Amino acid sequence: MWDVRPKTTPTRSSSRFRAIADGMSSLMDRMRLEADIRNGWLAFQTIDDGPEIRRRLAPIPDDWTEVSEAELARWCVEASPTKVRRP
Repeated sequence: MWDVRPKTTPTRSSSRFRAIADGMSSLMDRMRLEADIRNGWLAFQTIDDGPEIRRRLAPIPDDWTEVSEAELARWCVEASPTKVRRP
């Protein structure tokens, strides 16, 4: 699980990384994000041997880094399924 914040740009100092981040920022600006996910979401992804499943919970709960495993599991069940996209 991880948080996704479309308008946030990474803060690493590498010039190569900055170029990649700038490109991603431009891409995110061009994307049309649904209103409920514009401010970010929690991304859940399976890590077992079965088919890969991803889910999205928006908005990002303020205390998500400090809640119990049980609460995270409940949020995962409540999260909306999303397609797994491959390049």
